[in-house]
Amino acid sequence: MQDQLEDVGAARRPGGAAKMGPDARPAPLPGPIEHILICLDSSRLGEKVLPHARAVLECYGARGTLLHVLEQPDRAGPADLVDWQVQRAEAESYLTSTAAAHGESGNPLATELVQGNAAEQICRWIDTHDVDLTVVCSHGAGGGSEWALASTARKLVDGPSGSLFVIPVMDEQGVSDASAEVRYRTIAVPLDGSQWAESVLPLVVRVAERHGAEILLIHAVPEPELIGPGPLSEEDLELADRLIRRNEHVAGEYLFRTANRIRGLGCAVRTTLARERGVRDELVRAIEHEHADLIVMSAHGQSAHPGRPCGNVAAYLIANSRVPVLLVRDRPGAVRQSLHSARDTGSLRLPVQASREP
Repeated sequence: MQDQLEDVGAARRPGGAAKMGPDARPAPLPGPIEHILICLDSSRLGEKVLPHARAVLECYGARGTLLHVLEQPDRAGPADLVDWQVQRAEAESYLTSTAAAHGESGNPLATELVQGNAAEQICRWIDTHDVDLTVVCSHGAGGGSEWALASTARKLVDGPSGSLFVIPVMDEQGVSDASAEVRYRTIAVPLDGSQWAESVLPLVVRVAERHGAEILLIHAVPEPELIGPGPLSEEDLELADRLIRRNEHVAGEYLFRTANRIRGLGCAVRTTLARERGVRDELVRAIEHEHADLIVMSAHGQSAHPGRPCGNVAAYLIANSRVPVLLVRDRPGAVRQSLHSARDTGSLRLPVQASREP
């Protein structure tokens, strides 16, 4: 089964390997999810992460840690010190009761209380405790705002290594009770033809099998941009139309082959092409139209800039999606397997016009 999972994303070009990403490195197969960090701020909004965290914990049999950051008071003094001790005791009691309510007898939740700036302390804890996946709500105690992400969630997107699971406050599953059970029905997987995007498929198959979910492979085909000093000529318009049709054909065949590999593992899967202008907006629109309730995607795609926490499309989906987004990214120094063997490191690459970086 493991060999089959590793081969899920290998929609290989006949006759040899395709070109790799800009740095000519094969995309890593994400390692096992063994340690999940669940960030809580004791607010009702923040607790929206709990049902989703339990769903992933059960799926991977991972160990979980509940983390709460106690913000330090601005001033020091006898009265403040007493109040600080009370707040700390309340926070410890909150973590203990939450862990008891949401842990399992065979796999209890650990708790961790730290103090300081929330984003800084979470990032430091992730980097020093071998965290594979961090679960966080888009907004917490401060409530919803005009900003797509609260400051802590935004910094976690831009900051630490390891995968990130962002639960939006407007989660379409409508989970308001932290004890509710989450069942994913449709898992959307944006693909751009790169090995980086495909590397999430083994993780997706695992979740789909556990939840009996359908996998939706989705690719956005943008309109090519043709430049010129004046209005486009009839010949230019014909060229653009040919490029669009060519890219749609290549993308359709790619999705068809990838879907067949997943079906071979016994999972339900379907595909869709978004054909309008603007990759990011079209992905959001298509995911909402298809009623997906979970998005799983790689932090990087064709551009694969390893120095950046995530690409533009991935960051846009996290900020604008109404459903949870599981962003898969590797941890430096962690042992990872290659998606493909040394003999065949290629995957089908879509044409440049078909997609840019997720």
